[in-house]
Amino acid sequence: MARARVQAGNLAHSLRTPLAIIIDEAERLALHDSCRDAGKVLLDQAGAMEQQINYQLARARLGAGRKPAGRGVVLPDVVLPILRAMERLHPDKRFFLDTAGCTGLALPLDPVDYAEVLSILLDNAGKWARREVRVGFAADEAGGSAVTITDDGLGIPEAMIEQAFDVGTRFDADTAGSGLGLAIARDLCEAMGIEVTLANGAPGLVATLHHNDRCRQNLS
Repeated sequence: MARARVQAGNLAHSLRTPLAIIIDEAERLALHDSCRDAGKVLLDQAGAMEQQINYQLARARLGAGRKPAGRGVVLPDVVLPILRAMERLHPDKRFFLDTAGCTGLALPLDPVDYAEVLSILLDNAGKWARREVRVGFAADEAGGSAVTITDDGLGIPEAMIEQAFDVGTRFDADTAGSGLGLAIARDLCEAMGIEVTLANGAPGLVATLHHNDRCRQNLS
């Protein structure tokens, strides 16, 4: 698996330079009336190729099979620096945290990968929220844990929720993003054995991470 990730990363990197040349030539073609349509077609296809390359590079960095370092993921400590970053990234939105008795619990997961998933979901919520984003950590009776990230935006049409995890899905071309974030978050969750779901709330969108293994009480 490690060798395959390295090879995928090398292949993606090797394609970037020739693809950049193709994009440059397509942009030149698009400037001329006689071949503007052909240039636009090439640009669209090159854009799709570039998106796939970026996605494969991200997948090559996934820590599948990597053992968690130290105590693993400690709740809710893992999210605190991410929230501070999100408050700077989305200064017009407010971020609220509710630990619901989950303070000091630890999960046997890689903290870097878990933090990456939280960052993606929080950034996505920050983009679409009207005024606020709420993050909740809770332990369930079976010994698992759940994290919910809720925004107060417009949500997603029910028929399109599953598409949100597809590579390249963007529901608003005017909103910044590459269409890769949720796809990468899904792959990271699958590698860690976590379930990630999206559902419409009242209002907004609710992203949920659920870890079924029993939480360990942090004794340090």
